[in-house]
Amino acid sequence: MKTLATEYTVRRLRAEDAEGVVDCVRRVYGDSYIIHTELYHPEEIVALNEVGRLVSVVALDDGGEIVGHYALERPDPSFRIAESGEAMVLPQHQHHHLLEKMRLLLEEEAGRLGLTGIFGRTVTNHLFSLKDGRAVRRTTVRREPRSNATHVPEHARSALATNERRLLF
Repeated sequence: MKTLATEYTVRRLRAEDAEGVVDCVRRVYGDSYIIHTELYHPEEIVALNEVGRLVSVVALDDGGEIVGHYALERPDPSFRIAESGEAMVLPQHQHHHLLEKMRLLLEEEAGRLGLTGIFGRTVTNHLFSLKDGRAVRRTTVRREPRSNATHVPEHARSALATNERRLLF
């Protein structure tokens, strides 16, 4: 059995990380993360980051394995706001505050890019998104029905009553 890392590195995605992101997505969601199919294609991950439509950060264990991903999504890089999402950490590496560390780096990147705001969609089956929204004092601006829950196990779908869009700053 592999010993878990004691040290983690959080940084911006590099082109050579894209295969590791795909592996991370598959290990967390299998083939069911259909809301962001680009995360199954390393060349798309790299291309979207190169043009600024995606701003990815990754968490690596002390062996260099990608164990987490978090991103800002920007349909148009000229927009001054972005959506945070595509957040995941391999289950065996959870409880080391990696999503929080990746979020903090994304906030730094948002400032560097001149963004004026970040919004996110919290979902009731994703405890981190709910806790993280409170931790950074996000403001709920709209609730909407959860329309695409295909990556959620069947037994948990009944809990998905709403999404919330929240502003970070």
